[in-house]
Amino acid sequence: QLDGWGSVRVLRRGPDGWRHHSVLTPPELADLELLGLNPGSAHLLGNRIAVATDAVTGRPILPEIPGRVYIFEFNGTTWDLAAGLVATDIPAGLTPPPAYGFALRFANENELLVGSPGDRRWLGADPAGSYYVYQRHPTQGWRFAYKVTQPPAFEFAPRCTLGGPLRIDGDRAINVFRSLQRPVGYALELRRSTTDGRWELVDVVEFNDVRMNSRAEDYDFAG
Repeated sequence: QLDGWGSVRVLRRGPDGWRHHSVLTPPELADLELLGLNPGSAHLLGNRIAVATDAVTGRPILPEIPGRVYIFEFNGTTWDLAAGLVATDIPAGLTPPPAYGFALRFANENELLVGSPGDRRWLGADPAGSYYVYQRHPTQGWRFAYKVTQPPAFEFAPRCTLGGPLRIDGDRAINVFRSLQRPVGYALELRRSTTDGRWELVDVVEFNDVRMNSRAEDYDFAG
């Protein structure tokens, strides 16, 4: 067996350039649990770092390892482990989704979106994937607030793979992905509701003239 491994290495820039400041590793990583493996599974914003684990799969003799997300906060001197997050709304009789934490992004220092495209493995539950939204409360710490899923209005749209790498600008977020049926790119637009402040899927854009061989990992947008 292989021990869990991986770390977040923090560098700070000073008068003599960039130097190592901290190595962050959560305690008790499980066997074959890997920290920060996927592109998009770590994000720094202000004094907070979020990083997700992944697991080596395809070995039937080993149990599936659910994804986890760790949040570190800087106290002015050192980085402290502030929270360990797991999927909490598991349907009865099903195991946590192993792809939870495939991608994540802070919307601000007090709100984190965690992607879970692996939801579609839950015997048909949430086949389009989702984003778990966590919010930080002054006295209660990080708490699960709600889950962003594909609404009925997009029932007949292509299988929208919510849960992939996000880019956020203000009250709008974009997820670019490849269709599960053919090598065509799509962009999903999430927007914060003006009614209740929750993120919701509002548009699906197809790039008819762009062929993609894999999920888009590196992109950005403004405005």
